[in-house]
Amino acid sequence: LYPGNTWLQVGPVAESLPFAWRALRRAPISNSSAACITAFVLLHLFAARWSYSFVPYDALVPALATERNHFDRLVHLAFGALAMAPVVEAGV
Repeated sequence: LYPGNTWLQVGPVAESLPFAWRALRRAPISNSSAACITAFVLLHLFAARWSYSFVPYDALVPALATERNHFDRLVHLAFGALAMAPVVEAGV
């Protein structure tokens, strides 16, 4: 929808992947933490495709359809939940 903003949303994640790869080689993590990080990145890239507020989730799940698009709230909740396992494992 806003191609100029897509790089602003995806760029920091894309630029951090080489650093994350190097960090994972030095300090391996569990498969569950790796799955959480992977889901986090994929969910972020999926949401950034439509600039969060315009993700057509109501077309995929009609029961969730409302006047306001709450996908951004759902994604931020999921980000917090997906970050828990890696953060706890890292001991931060």
